[in-house]
Amino acid sequence: MKRNLLVTLAILAAAAFGLAAGNTAKANTDIFDQGWSAPAIQGAGSGAQTAVPPPACCVLIVTPIIPNPIVPQGGSFAWSGRICDTCSFAHTTDIWWGVVWANVFYQQGSFLNVTLASMQCLAGVFIQNVPNTAPTGSYIYRAYYGVYNSIKDDSSSFPFTVVASSNGGGGNSEWGVDMQRDFSLPTEFAVTGNYPNPFNASTSINYQLPEASQVTLEVYNLLGQKVATLLNGHEEAGYHTVNWDASQYSSGIYLYRLTAGDKVVTQRMTLLK
Repeated sequence: MKRNLLVTLAILAAAAFGLAAGNTAKANTDIFDQGWSAPAIQGAGSGAQTAVPPPACCVLIVTPIIPNPIVPQGGSFAWSGRICDTCSFAHTTDIWWGVVWANVFYQQGSFLNVTLASMQCLAGVFIQNVPNTAPTGSYIYRAYYGVYNSIKDDSSSFPFTVVASSNGGGGNSEWGVDMQRDFSLPTEFAVTGNYPNPFNASTSINYQLPEASQVTLEVYNLLGQKVATLLNGHEEAGYHTVNWDASQYSSGIYLYRLTAGDKVVTQRMTLLK
């Protein structure tokens, strides 16, 4: 069954929908303010959603491999996606993602009927191709989980910028997503950093475990004083994300130390208010 799921995911990852000048066949202009599973308070004129408490059953996060990607027309960038079930029971959901340009959402791919066991995480690395006809400017890359194109339980996003090509319009001719790594357990221990960084006033710390371990995650100031314990317990193998709400802390550089078994990693993060 697990093999069938991986095959299905690989096939779905190859499906992408085009975004080009004048092509709005897959555009969805109400992506920001409709279809949420909880009532939304919408911002005037901008379609902003300002108060949507999502269900707590899953945590979804998408991050660029290189922060704040700047991509030439015809180029590409890599991003990672991770979804974790945080409930005490299995959960089946849909995941879909795409590009937001001029407040219009253009879908790039989807995984449908993905089942997560309790506390299970799935993750993958993807390559997003940008066509040589893409308008230059600021974009948002956004992913959702919920009921496909109907109910959005939560979302995650990051910005990227398309700049003019220097190769005379070569490279990719259309939008599309390539799957670089399938959804599977990691093969080695790693702390993949926190995003965003710098941040205000919360950030997500990402790490991966090849096997179940006792894990602690602590935050220190530059004086070596522990200011927060974010995690202290048993964690299953997989990809994990821990959020730190630093709204009650002052601006500055902090260190977070993650210990998993005999592995210890310390990294820096900067809080700017």
